Amino acid sequence: MSSLNSRYEYSLATSNDGPDLLRLYECDESSGNISVMYTRRPNPYESLLREGDKVIFPIMRVKETQELCGGGCCVIRKAYVNGQRRITGYLTGLKIMPKFRRRVPYIQELYQELFALTKGEVDLFYTTILAENVVFQRLLEKKRKNMPVYQFLHDYTVYCFLPRLPKTSLDLALEQGVSREVIEFYEQRLPHLNLSPYSLIESSSYPRLDSSNIYSLKDAAGRVVAACGLVDQKHYKQYIVTKYSGALNLLSHLPLTWIGYPNLPKVGQVINYASIAMLCVDNDDRDLACSLMSKVFAQHNNYDFFMLGLVGNHPLNQLFETLKHIKYPSKLYTVHNDPSHLHLDERLIHLEVSLL
Repeated sequence: MSSLNSRYEYSLATSNDGPDLLRLYECDESSGNISVMYTRRPNPYESLLREGDKVIFPIMRVKETQELCGGGCCVIRKAYVNGQRRITGYLTGLKIMPKFRRRVPYIQELYQELFALTKGEVDLFYTTILAENVVFQRLLEKKRKNMPVYQFLHDYTVYCFLPRLPKTSLDLALEQGVSREVIEFYEQRLPHLNLSPYSLIESSSYPRLDSSNIYSLKDAAGRVVAACGLVDQKHYKQYIVTKYSGALNLLSHLPLTWIGYPNLPKVGQVINYASIAMLCVDNDDRDLACSLMSKVFAQHNNYDFFMLGLVGNHPLNQLFETLKHIKYPSKLYTVHNDPSHLHLDERLIHLEVSLL
């Protein structure tokens, strides 16, 4: 334990802190017409470990009572940065329990501890902030003493949609599983995508994909032209609707699938979804993307909807904007405390929604 002052102290969380971390995760929910609680049941520490090689999670407690005040996490994982294999740190779970928010001014110390513990290990830090969280954005974007610099990169949109994609004239057979051709397809493309995983099959590659949930399309010459995976994380990471307001309170009781939108989940219910992972298609071709996902969705009709995240300049945004969808916009930042930090080059950013 390290002392912040006479009343508070910090330590590094472990799996044994799971119950307290869960209370920290569930002390907030998104605002707006749909209030959603993002959580990691049953144990946030173990959940985060599933998405990286290492988790560093400093937490603050009241010395006398050991009551948890807050914390912030860095998930360390391998990814391509500027065409090279690097170690990245995703900053997430920065939270203060409501009763301490005006009483514990130690976020700076948490950041200093995170950077000290990862010095020489992490090449690039990044994070996302919901677009609706304007107050938090302004707080972190403003340059402050002993606080890292938040450098805005791109808007990032999470699309929630039904498996109803535009029809295409393509008639390519869907293949399931990992083949040499699929591995080569990704090996040729991933280095050209910033923040993309190293590999499809390495044990340390994230997201971890079961080979049976990897799908591809081949052209007439037998060449892979599109591929993606499907990830179901509900057993360790959940989204739960806590409240609807306004018109959505009425719409939540109606069958919206009749008009092409996903039905709104019931209040208190874990949202039944799957994420599209590692979507790559030749030349970001819209018809190839439609053909691939339509065939994948036909084999997975047990989900209420699917999720996919894309940065603002991704060519496939044009496709998903035409679908009937619900979307959650965020902002993507690099975070650094060193003027000579690593900068991302012009490569397209490929950030997996399943790793947020």
